[in-house]
Amino acid sequence: MCGTVLRRKEVRIMKNRDSLGRWIAALSRHGRAYMENEMKPYGIGKGQFPYLIRLLLFDGCSQDELSEYLLIDKTLTARALAKLEKQGFVRRQVDAQDNRIKRVYVTEKTRQLEDVIFEAPQNWNRILVRGFSNEERAQALDLLERMVENVGYEMMDKNLTGKKRIRTDGAARAAHDLNAEGVHSE
Repeated sequence: MCGTVLRRKEVRIMKNRDSLGRWIAALSRHGRAYMENEMKPYGIGKGQFPYLIRLLLFDGCSQDELSEYLLIDKTLTARALAKLEKQGFVRRQVDAQDNRIKRVYVTEKTRQLEDVIFEAPQNWNRILVRGFSNEERAQALDLLERMVENVGYEMMDKNLTGKKRIRTDGAARAAHDLNAEGVHSE
């Protein structure tokens, strides 16, 4: 019966072109599906992808640093890294100076897939801005960044997060890393 009968309020919401949340959620769903499809042939899940991007750029991060940067719970990070380790994509090692810290390093298997791993978010970014002028791209980025800052401040005001501010989800942060490293979409 799901979806067979829509109430008036639901119809109004679905028709609402002005709902930013609707469009952002749609982009998020499509982006996750795109990344999942691109990484699936290599055995990399959509939840694992952000860790690999970050580690390829900053090999040897600690588990806690990965969690903090990607804004992902420490337990979920430990689980994702355990799976990546089991699959041979990363190796974890206790820090030589502090036994409480686990450092994470990519393996040769991951290094061999480096181009593929970096190419997927670049292609997604190209899809997102297809037909945009340089000014429109810059404006879109500025507006999205401001929205994220607004949400972060709202979350802090309501004490809904222990973080300093909400940045973005892990995949978006990984894509941001690529641009910060000089790897830009066309």
